[in-house]
Amino acid sequence: MLPTVFLHACKNKLPTTPTVVTGEIVDKNGNPLEGAELKLSGIRLKGNTPVPNFMRVITASKKDGIYEIKQIIPDGNDVISILYWSTILIPLGNPGEYSPQIFLDNNYLSVSSPFNIPRVNWGRTTILNYQYI
Repeated sequence: MLPTVFLHACKNKLPTTPTVVTGEIVDKNGNPLEGAELKLSGIRLKGNTPVPNFMRVITASKKDGIYEIKQIIPDGNDVISILYWSTILIPLGNPGEYSPQIFLDNNYLSVSSPFNIPRVNWGRTTILNYQYI
């Protein structure tokens, strides 16, 4: 049986390879959407209080709608998340502006908060596709 201290240290060890989040962003008709931006960030938990630990701003989708964010996760993070970002090119949230949806479980679902990337996917590639309607 492993000592408790060793188990705790293994749990908190972060991968040295980059976490990659990639995917496609399309409009309501399924056409590639250029210029949509996403933010990758991490927090650590101090009790029940989330404390920002890093922010990778921002990657924009290319002409073909494809985006990619690469980040080696710094020590001290408990949660890594990705969030859509409003820009002049792609305004979000107000009436008449785009409303982002994320493709999960074979359906597009409305997104109103950051999507947390499971810890098991840190140091690996996660594919997240978005549709802005």
